[in-house]
Amino acid sequence: MKENLMRELKRLNAFLGTGLTEEQLQQVAEHTSIGQMKNRPSVNPPANAYTERARKEGKQDFIRKVSSME
Repeated sequence: MKENLMRELKRLNAFLGTGLTEEQLQQVAEHTSIGQMKNRPSVNPPANAYTERARKEGKQDFIRKVSSME
């Protein structure tokens, strides 16, 4: 999916038979991007939602930048 997200979304769209338009698929791609999800509280709760232990261990963010596995 990382290589060509739109191609994979189109394949998924065809497989599921959802009939989404190109514009709707573009919106799905944007809405599900890491940057968008990282800023969405429903996916990545604010730091005050975590326990004190998690804050001390630096694990406040659910979605973190991960180094590539090259």
